[in-house]
This record gives sequence, structure tokens and C-alpha cells, in this order.
Amino acid sequence: MRGFIPNRKALFDIGIAGPLAGLMLTLPIIIIGLNLSRVVVLSELKEPVIPLGSSILFSLMEKIIFGNLPEGQDIILHPVAYAGWVGLFVTALNLLPTGQLDGGHIIYSLIGKKSKIVYYITLGSLGLICIFINPSWILLWCLLLLFGFHHPPTLDDTTPLDKKRKFLGFFILTFFLLSFTPVPFQL
Repeated sequence: MRGFIPNRKALFDIGIAGPLAGLMLTLPIIIIGLNLSRVVVLSELKEPVIPLGSSILFSLMEKIIFGNLPEGQDIILHPVAYAGWVGLFVTALNLLPTGQLDGGHIIYSLIGKKSKIVYYITLGSLGLICIFINPSWILLWCLLLLFGFHHPPTLDDTTPLDKKRKFLGFFILTFFLLSFTPVPFQL
């Protein structure tokens, strides 16, 4: 981000705008796409498929629309549902609470310079995911390690956020936790 941000309210508004727009577009697209998707018996599939990992939020939406599927059955996503999955995935990545990502702007505007603690926790958690769950995150981890620790202060770093912005910040960070997919592709 170039230039100076006048205060934490302005920084928050900049950080939250993209993820809220993504959320408002992605959720209806997922619902429409899942309703266009079909349940298949896996043993009857002739074409190859790439199984996608699911976030808590995407899995919950699948359960609401399809219920519990019997063993041996799965959902073949309609392209619209796939686009919604990608939108949710990208929004979650952007909400990582570190550095110059929107999640970094939000966490900095919420807790100021203490956000560095959250950056370390985020990078540590992503490092553990790399080691124990999915090593494909290593490139992102390296990039965040390289660029993610510093957030420039606003010109007025002392004015606190109002309750509405704090609530929205808590909401969007909860959305991040529900939409992050540790294993996006199951190969």
C-alpha cells in the first residue's frame, strides 16, 4: 500500500471492503452452484476428477443442500459451484491476518502494533500446516515470512475503532477461520 492512511478507521474500511464484497458475491454463487451440482456414485465415474478440499463453511453449505451422503457417493461440482469454491478460497487467502493482506489491515486496525503477535501466530500456524498437513503451502509461508511482518502505522494510530467496526472485524476474521482450506486439492 502506498501513501499514508489517516487513521485506523480508514485502514479498517480499506481492509474490509474487498472481503465483504467477496463474501456477498461468493456465498450466493456457491448456493446456486451447489443446487446445479449432482451427486454421483464414485465407482460409476468414467472421467477423472480432482477432489477438492472443503473449508468448514463450504462443507456446511454442502450438508445443508445435500444432507449426509452415503459412503461411495460424492458431489460433482457444477462449474458455478467450482467458481464459488475458488472465490471462497481466494477470499480466505486475502484474509490471512498478516502484513499487507486485507486481513493484515483489519487486524492492525483492530489491535494496532500488537498485531505483530497475530502475524507470528499466523506464520507459525501456517508453518505447522506445512509440516504436518500440507507441504504445498511452503511458498506462501516463505512469501509471508519475507513480506508479512511489517505494517506501516497510520498517521493517527491512537483513535480507536467504533463498536460497529469491531463487530465487523470479529465477523470477518471468524469468516476467515470458517473458509480457510488447509488442503485445497486432494491428489
